[in-house]
Amino acid sequence: MIKNKNILALCTTAFFNDRGCHTRILKILKYMENGNNRIDLVCYSYGRNIEGYRIYRVGKLFKYFDPVGFHFLKIIFDVQIFFKAFRMLREKDYDYILSFTHEAGILALILKFVYKKEYILDYQGSLYSELSTSNFIFKIPPFSFFIILIERLVEKYSYAIIYNTNFNFSKSRKNRRYFVDDEIIFYEKDKEQHYNCSSPKRIVWVGVNTKVQNLSTFLKIAENIVEKKDALFYIITFPLNKKIKERFKRYKDKIIFIEKVPYEELPAYLKKADICVSTKLDSTEGSGKLHLYKKYCKNVLSLDSKISREILDEKQIVRNLEDMEKKILEIME
Repeated sequence: MIKNKNILALCTTAFFNDRGCHTRILKILKYMENGNNRIDLVCYSYGRNIEGYRIYRVGKLFKYFDPVGFHFLKIIFDVQIFFKAFRMLREKDYDYILSFTHEAGILALILKFVYKKEYILDYQGSLYSELSTSNFIFKIPPFSFFIILIERLVEKYSYAIIYNTNFNFSKSRKNRRYFVDDEIIFYEKDKEQHYNCSSPKRIVWVGVNTKVQNLSTFLKIAENIVEKKDALFYIITFPLNKKIKERFKRYKDKIIFIEKVPYEELPAYLKKADICVSTKLDSTEGSGKLHLYKKYCKNVLSLDSKISREILDEKQIVRNLEDMEKKILEIME
């Protein structure tokens, strides 16, 4: 572990926001600060500040902007971060650059050759996987080859890589220092939540509303189950589409949508859940959510993937969504 160093952290996102990658960033910051490191974090102009952390934001170009996943306008924000980091490295003697995500790693790679500063890469998943999922153009061979090449270069020239799963670590050709999500303890705020105590079983689903999280299909499962059983589903997600709210309006007392739960309050929801469910399809990145599920909930169900097999027991993994529905009903009996 690096200790007693000045570190410039680059965060190509609207830190802080109460969702997966942001909570991971916060946990890594706490992990690094435990080594008496002084960290200055550069990020987008959007997001909320966290008390006790030195956050430097780039200039605001739009009144509000925080799309989930890739967006072409983020390239402009990344350029802003690069020039801000460039100035800060010129004005202050930092020992290392800490880059969150491959996008920040690209900036760190350039800064490494300019200022001769080593950088640490937080491996949150494949850059190619994220881009190709967001837009088909990135699957076209010339583009895909270029993206994969950049991804490999960012990893190759890094001083160290932080992996959140053994799966990703085993894929690496370099034996870098790493740690797993559940080895970092973060402060949790145990707050009384608004649960309907009359329901015999509470099923909780947590995740960002993106294609890879498979929310729309899971909602069909929830609909089928509440038609048959006395169950209560809590869907903790955002952004929440108005069409989804309208469609499930008649189930408002059985399928409850909750937006923006502060990360420190999430364990309180999980502790009171009878079943916690993950329908995430992607296996290119780790899932801190599964670590939380396993820690706070007795019954955990997840779709089969390399990541879920690493974190969960065999009995907690299902092959497909049809089996997921059957397993939920089985637990409810």
